[in-house]
Amino acid sequence: ESNLFRAAVVSVLLPLVPLVLVVSSTNQLIRRFRGLLGASGVLGSPRQQHQPDQQMSCLTFRVAAAIDHVRNWHWMPLFSWIYFLSLGFTVMMLSPILLNIFLAWCTQLLQDMDFGLLLGVTFLIGLTMFLLPPVPGAPIYFFAGAVFTQRCPWGFWPGAVVSVVMSWLLKLAACAMQQKLIGERLGSSLWVQRNCGVHKPFIRTIESVLRKPGMSIGKVAILCGGPDWPTSVLAGILRLSLLQMELGTTPIIFFVAPFSLSGSFYLKRDDGDIWTRAGNLMFTLTALVCLVLWAIMAWAWQNEFDENHAACTRPLEKYMHLDWLDFRAEQV
Repeated sequence: ESNLFRAAVVSVLLPLVPLVLVVSSTNQLIRRFRGLLGASGVLGSPRQQHQPDQQMSCLTFRVAAAIDHVRNWHWMPLFSWIYFLSLGFTVMMLSPILLNIFLAWCTQLLQDMDFGLLLGVTFLIGLTMFLLPPVPGAPIYFFAGAVFTQRCPWGFWPGAVVSVVMSWLLKLAACAMQQKLIGERLGSSLWVQRNCGVHKPFIRTIESVLRKPGMSIGKVAILCGGPDWPTSVLAGILRLSLLQMELGTTPIIFFVAPFSLSGSFYLKRDDGDIWTRAGNLMFTLTALVCLVLWAIMAWAWQNEFDENHAACTRPLEKYMHLDWLDFRAEQV
């Protein structure tokens, strides 16, 4: 029910609205032509058949009811969020391109640097990149794999191992900084809490999964499969245990390793087709790991919501002020 969530839904689904209207009107026309509509012009449950406005409606009941519901939204606040989300989407699309240009420039800048100093400088560059919301981790892992295997004085495979370990430690360090330095500071703001929906069932279900100690499969899937910056910052906003979050993030090495190795194998592509195929295999493994994590993440959320529905939906005293702000916004 938050304006942010509604704006996100509108931004994603708006291009599909004309198609939905055409399909709905065609469906309703066919029903009317075949005489399948009741006296009220509605096909379906008794609740639906008592809608007097449907006799002459050119849309099916569900689509018409959804339009009536959306029509009652407060659209002025939504427009601001839609503009912000559209700008954010544009930045997200351009960031990987700009990041690749920046990392290519860094490669030229760091080519004559001592290997030990290279490790430290690359770690700081990667950590800085991770603190920026639109920057994904994948190009950083690829960059580490390409740079360290090329410059490692001990050979190709030791350099590949160093790149994997460095990328893994970089991810853990970035998660800690995002959670403690950004998330916990933002979490003190009521505006941030309300717009993140920490009092809503969706986020409360995620919180319930993440608060479980140890390395449950759902917890690992959320921490490793969720987007880098939002996931760690949300953990800080919810004031979750840093130690537990780091523990749940450690299996990210199974995502980091193939992406880092794809950067290492990219350098050997001119030495034979086997290296090109190995790099493609690493990309495929990375995509497969992502799909598995997303599937487990969705299952874990649904399972937790079903098992603890009452706990995830009942009003809590600590969120009373947020519920009041939502109620006031609906009434004003």
